Amino acid sequence: MFKLTYLDPNRRDLLKQLLALGVVGAGGSIVTGHAQTNSEEIGTEAMAAWRGSRRYSALRRASLWRTNIPERYPDVIAQATTEQDVRAALAFARDNDMQVVCRASGHSTAGAPLRNGGMMLYVSGLNRVEIDPEAKTAKVQSSASMATLFSAARRYGLDFPTADCTTVALTGFILGGGIGRNGNHLADGPVCKTLLSADVMLENGELVTADEKNYSDIYWAMRGCGPAFFGIVMNMTLRLFDAPGAYLSSNYKFSLETLPSLLQFFDERQFNHDPQVGIALATQPDEDEPEKLSVGVTVSAFADDGPDPVAEARSRLEYYVDEGLAANALTRSEFIPQDLDNYMFTRDPSIRTHTDNIYTDDSASLLPAIEHFKTRPAGLDVRLVLTHNSQFHAPYGDEMCYSAAGHHFLSIYVNWTDSELDALAYEWTDGFSKIARPFLKSHFLNQIDTGIYPEKVRQSFSEENWNRLAKIRMEHDPENRFFTFVGHN
Repeated sequence: MFKLTYLDPNRRDLLKQLLALGVVGAGGSIVTGHAQTNSEEIGTEAMAAWRGSRRYSALRRASLWRTNIPERYPDVIAQATTEQDVRAALAFARDNDMQVVCRASGHSTAGAPLRNGGMMLYVSGLNRVEIDPEAKTAKVQSSASMATLFSAARRYGLDFPTADCTTVALTGFILGGGIGRNGNHLADGPVCKTLLSADVMLENGELVTADEKNYSDIYWAMRGCGPAFFGIVMNMTLRLFDAPGAYLSSNYKFSLETLPSLLQFFDERQFNHDPQVGIALATQPDEDEPEKLSVGVTVSAFADDGPDPVAEARSRLEYYVDEGLAANALTRSEFIPQDLDNYMFTRDPSIRTHTDNIYTDDSASLLPAIEHFKTRPAGLDVRLVLTHNSQFHAPYGDEMCYSAAGHHFLSIYVNWTDSELDALAYEWTDGFSKIARPFLKSHFLNQIDTGIYPEKVRQSFSEENWNRLAKIRMEHDPENRFFTFVGHN
């Protein structure tokens, strides 16, 4: 196991050492070649907060978007707003035999930015987005968010298969594979396939550009390796797409007793599935009688811009109506136009949350999961969703590091507000994990808490890709400068 050591554990001596290295100024501020700020301040310039300092606790709490954060404590939290800042931070880490983890937006389910010991490097100031409308590409910095990219692209009539949350940083999204809106049509699978190139700073401070021809092994790893990446992503160039002409959805409510026949209905038609259609089945507690459950089905359809995109999207939804989907529906609302500009939402950072998932080829995995759903404790707000005929069908071979796939994606989302329910929430969600295990084909790594379930990291990769990633990490980060997956050495 990697052992963290300093030149001297005394903070005053550490600051002297930083001064000697040229990383900090006489007042305890990081020197980046352009500005200095006091190390105890939170600002737009480079800063550092050591464990035990005045600002450390606030920075640590803010490092994740949720309030239930793991009991892990980095030795120092540094902030970078320029390339020079990043290089200086890495130099200090090397000189002090310190591991590094990068924090962009803090949306990691596993809480990957929070590690015991080492340096957490905030790159939240590196957030620019540049659109090239002619090339249909976007150049995004380390912590650029979904909302920033989406709004910038829309000004040019362009689109990107975004996540559903505005504040998710694109770097972590792409590194983890990425499940995006209309992604199967636009990206032909995981959104990491939109990555064209990236500027990456390696542990020795070298800045390299990785693409299909140059540093192709780094490029391969970036598309799906998750939080085990062995560098700091400074910029990414992403492929954009023409904005869709229409986006419609139909919503149905069914009695719980009809669920087996609903699953059979979709199973029989899954190989005729249109990539511009999304299907989700979710549990719905009755508002007046929460113990009474129903099944909500949402079928959504996109259409490319054309002579009549609304009619084209509607025809995709009508296929399921013509096939008899709505015959036993308790309620229905069909062919409803959706606002493309307001697809995403902003999560409430005060919520405590936990999640788990499996990819599976058996849609019947939803049936025992619903039986577990019925046992949910009071105080937990639970969403259980089966994405039927998910975006990620085919095995991806050695095309990219991402290799999780299955015909269906079963996921559970647990939210609560009372910290006294933490243990109960984790224990109850663990029950879902045990129930889902017989149906497991793989996991979506970005929505797994690998600190609790370290074995699920390995289950998210093919054997070949797992071994290849290990070799590439060893080549480019031989000193293990960057932390790997949470829960793994």
